[in-house]
Amino acid sequence: MASMGGRYKKGSEFERQVVAEFMACGWVAFRAAGSGKLDRYLPDVIALKDGRSILIECKVTKNDRISLKPAIDALCDYTKTAGCSAYIAVRFFRKEPRFYDIRDLVQKDNYTIKESDEYSTVEAIVKGGYS
Repeated sequence: MASMGGRYKKGSEFERQVVAEFMACGWVAFRAAGSGKLDRYLPDVIALKDGRSILIECKVTKNDRISLKPAIDALCDYTKTAGCSAYIAVRFFRKEPRFYDIRDLVQKDNYTIKESDEYSTVEAIVKGGYS
C-alpha cells in the first residue's frame, strides 16, 4: 500500500503536469492553493485564456476505473457559480493524462470513469472538443 506521502506526491506531480500541458498550449494555469486540504472543496488546477476558465480535478490511479461522485458534484457547484467548464483529469497506470467533461458524466449519470471510456486531451479541450 502506498503511503499517504507517496499518494500526495504522485497527485501533486500529476497536477504540475496538467498545469504544464495547459501552459504549453498558451494558457495561464496554476494549482489551487490548499486543494484537497481545506474543509471546503477546491479544484486542483485552474486554467484561463481569452475569457475562458476551466476547473480541473486531478486523480491518479493504478486501477482500471475510479469512482468520483463527490468530486464531480463539487465541480458542478463551482461551474454553476463561476459559469465555467470543468474536467476530471485521470492518469491511469502508465497512461497519458485523460480528461473527462463533467457535463457529459452528469448527463450520462456516470460517476465512475473507466480506462476504456472516451476521453479528451488538453489539445482537444483548448480547441473545444474531443480527440
